[in-house]
Amino acid sequence: MSGSRRTIVGPSAEGSDPETIDVLLVDDNEQWVDLLASELDREDGIRTTTALSANEALMTLAENNGIECVIADYRMPEVDGIQLLERVREDRPDLPFILLTGMGSEEVATRAIRAGVSDYFRKDPQSDQTAILANRIRQSVEQYRLRGELAESEERYRTIIEQIWDAIVVVDDGRIRLCNERLSELTGYDRESLHGSDLVDRLVHPDDREAVAGTFEGVDRGEADEPVREARLVTAADAVIHCEYTVRTVPIGDGDARVASIRDITNRKARERYREREREITRVAQNALVEARTRSEVETRLAELLVEFGYELVWTGETADSSIRPTVIEGPERYVEGLQLSMDGEGTSNEPSVWTARSGEPRFTDDFAEMLPTAWRDLALDCGIRTGAALPLRYEDVTYGVLAAYHPEPNYIDEHERELLSRVGDALAFAIHHLDVKKALTSPHVVEVELRLSDTEYYLTELAASAPVDAASVELTVTGTHPYDDDDVVQYVGVEGVDVDTFRAAAADHPEVREVTAIGDDDPSRLRLSLSCTPPESTLASLGAAVRSTTVTPGSAVVRFDLPSRGDLERVTDAIEAEHGSVSVRSCVDAEREVAGSRPLIHAADLTEKQAAVLHAAYHHGYFERPRKSSATEVADSLGIVHSTFLQHLRTAQQKLFDGLYALGDRD
Repeated sequence: MSGSRRTIVGPSAEGSDPETIDVLLVDDNEQWVDLLASELDREDGIRTTTALSANEALMTLAENNGIECVIADYRMPEVDGIQLLERVREDRPDLPFILLTGMGSEEVATRAIRAGVSDYFRKDPQSDQTAILANRIRQSVEQYRLRGELAESEERYRTIIEQIWDAIVVVDDGRIRLCNERLSELTGYDRESLHGSDLVDRLVHPDDREAVAGTFEGVDRGEADEPVREARLVTAADAVIHCEYTVRTVPIGDGDARVASIRDITNRKARERYREREREITRVAQNALVEARTRSEVETRLAELLVEFGYELVWTGETADSSIRPTVIEGPERYVEGLQLSMDGEGTSNEPSVWTARSGEPRFTDDFAEMLPTAWRDLALDCGIRTGAALPLRYEDVTYGVLAAYHPEPNYIDEHERELLSRVGDALAFAIHHLDVKKALTSPHVVEVELRLSDTEYYLTELAASAPVDAASVELTVTGTHPYDDDDVVQYVGVEGVDVDTFRAAAADHPEVREVTAIGDDDPSRLRLSLSCTPPESTLASLGAAVRSTTVTPGSAVVRFDLPSRGDLERVTDAIEAEHGSVSVRSCVDAEREVAGSRPLIHAADLTEKQAAVLHAAYHHGYFERPRKSSATEVADSLGIVHSTFLQHLRTAQQKLFDGLYALGDRD
């Protein structure tokens, strides 16, 4: 047979010419097929083998993978050319296949196209068509080889990019040719759906599309630099992610493509935004502490700041009588005015502010729309808010109210936003506490209170009770209490009715006493105690009370302090009882504070902890007396600091005192 006389050598075989095209010619007319094969062999770069049936052609293709083009006659017995084409496509879907026919039937052409024919050539016995057919063969094989090279290049790139952590996308003429799995993970789209789509229109945020398109155009123009740029992508779930990307040109096949490397920097951007907002919160809070005179002023400024950060509605409220009373509202008031703010009610029990007021814990709701319908939830959606947060305004275990913030976007309050809101809440609670302390220390109208503590866990009560039985008259007097460092509290204590050395030894052995120091040689009964616990005096100071002194005897302690008003007494006694044990009010008297010109000179809140501690120590050690009972070095040693640091803090504290004195004098 004619087909058996020819040996096919594929282009991948050793010694073969890669420019030669091996063609399989299939026709049942042996005379005609030999003639056409001879004519094609005379064409440059074409080598032909023949087969006289479809089955012989399939056997030849199976044995010789170097065939790059099949030419088959349509009319053949048993199996026609289109049936052969369909069978070839099962194993080699891209192999060039040219169908020859002497018929011009549109039906044949339609069948051939549906079967995936590469070209359709009509035979004309009256003319020499060899050159035309050879040209068709060359064009088909050239495209076939190019597709193979592209596939090979893409496979190499695919192998590389799958091992890269960044998202990699190969773009040709603006459309995605291939991408790695990381891009799919980043955007939420499966890779098949991304293939062939326009990169910019499909993935880039609308506000960044022009800039990204400009980057690709610049690379197309041959710009050599590869700067790292930023853009936002929109995921399949409509989430916005911040990315860095670079674009470069890479060769693929005979052409070039653009490769973009994309890295998710959403968390980094969130951290940067958080740090920037944190600095702004600190700045605003510090200014408010200096400038504000009322709680409302501080709350207004910090609420305005959150609105500047993008929140739709921010409000604060005080809790009293099982309800929340709004104090400041920034943003649409309709939502707050429409709420039932009773903590005993059922209808708003899951509203963030009410839930927080009842539980004392922060509350974050990601999306109101996902909650079951309630009156407050429907009101929120009607007001255009989708997510909300509420935080207790708490400082030193004292709750001053609630801070609530709402945003129009669902799921807006992520981990960084929660931390941000917590910082605002902490700053606001401290500011309110600061103002309360300031009011307590500076108001000429005070309530003088004597509070008796019994059955308490107070280290001085324990020390007084452990005195020798013959010293029933033991009495300890606390003349000053001040925090020093983060974990230290200092108390100045006078000892009477018991041997001082015995008391010092007992105090030194107590687990809550870190150090005992005698204040002066001339009066060994005056001691400075460094504590690891929080005594009642510190708790009272955190509640806004101005502590004057404490007298401790075996079994009880009486604390004398001032409050701004009688309305604060219940809150203070409840807190002391919860923290230190049973208390009873011995006296509560309205009084006028004696201050020059009916005005205070300075309040303790104006001093830092170190400045106040140094000032207290200098006073109690007799540093200001003449002659001095203690030198600067001795006072510094008692505080565990160097001489220069003591003087620096002391001079700053004195300057603040003088500033207060002369500023008041100038105003009188």
